[in-house]
Amino acid sequence: MKNFFKAIWIDDSPTRKTSAKNLEKQLNISCPFLNVKGRDIIEELEKVVKQKLDIIFIDHRLDKNINKMLNGPATAKILRDKLMNVPIVSVTAVDIEDISASSKLVYDEIIKGDKIRSSYSLIQTLINSYHQLRKQNPTNYETLVDLFKPPNSERERIISILPRELKKASIKSSDYKLISDWTRKKLINYPGPLIDRHWVATIIGVKFESFDKIEKYFKNSLYNGIFKDQNDNRWWKSVVINTLSNKFPNEHTFYPWYLGRKFSEIDESDYSKCYKCGKDFPEVVGYTDEEAKNKKQLHLSHSVPHPLFEKQLYFEEIRILADD
Repeated sequence: MKNFFKAIWIDDSPTRKTSAKNLEKQLNISCPFLNVKGRDIIEELEKVVKQKLDIIFIDHRLDKNINKMLNGPATAKILRDKLMNVPIVSVTAVDIEDISASSKLVYDEIIKGDKIRSSYSLIQTLINSYHQLRKQNPTNYETLVDLFKPPNSERERIISILPRELKKASIKSSDYKLISDWTRKKLINYPGPLIDRHWVATIIGVKFESFDKIEKYFKNSLYNGIFKDQNDNRWWKSVVINTLSNKFPNEHTFYPWYLGRKFSEIDESDYSKCYKCGKDFPEVVGYTDEEAKNKKQLHLSHSVPHPLFEKQLYFEEIRILADD
């Protein structure tokens, strides 16, 4: 089967060539490995920018080439200026927390070298979505919003929360990185118009794991816009709630946490309970740790705003388990 997408992997560690080969097999892409160890990277980049690429992988450190000033971020900056409509992914053995904020801004994503296999879905998402941006070529914020495929009830809200830089008269390929960052790291990442399975379960009154029993009823509310990750679904919150109302039109309540418990597949053992007090109907999804890794269903009264997150208009407040 012919490779539809073309990548390149720029590195000065030949041992990563195996990772590039694995990418080719798993994602059915072409991914030649460019070993720049001991080479003049400027000369190599002149060849790279002439290619038609769908994604670029680059070592963050990249300190074994002749031009010592051109590390990963500096090289990525050159590539970004020349290939504005191509995603750039850093692959590194460096702790991501130790990478400066300015360096992080150059890349679409930073992946630890030992996490490549678990990041295939993310990589495919970047490839597919940048390809869609190039193909659809949104010229203004209206045509950009079309690519999110929002329900009519959410369209104006999405427009209102778009970054100011994307509401200008015209959108160009130089804006693709901003579109990528905002869509993946805000619209999709934060609960608001779009919510993850933890929030869907909580809103409809069932445990996280019990949502699996009734997930099939909410296919019409799945997000299918750009930067959708097949392994990390999101749902339109308003459509989830409307789905319940349409499913149970004769119920005398419109509260989704009651209606979600009306499915025949759901019994009392599936009902959501507050992680803190064990009582019924937790209203929010909160974290139990300051690192924001462990999610639990909580009553609002048993949670406080998480110190790492700011309150944002049209998005749920990120909360953490309150101390006793």
